[in-house]
Amino acid sequence: MTTSRSSAEPLNRDAPQVSVIIPCKDEGVLLAEAVESVLGQELSVRFEVVIIDDGSENEETLALLSDLRDHPAI
Repeated sequence: MTTSRSSAEPLNRDAPQVSVIIPCKDEGVLLAEAVESVLGQELSVRFEVVIIDDGSENEETLALLSDLRDHPAI
């Protein structure tokens, strides 16, 4: 399979090279540990953390998700 990019669509050199996807639902402690683990890595590539919330209702988890919303890598 080959893909091509139009010359009208330049590559975004500032775009993350790696996306780390973390699914969660009501497990704030585990989510915090997972995010801390990823952010604590010394990586030689640009990365982003994508958190997929599946309808959390736990107040601790919702507060954490709200706090993480402003983090530049998330």
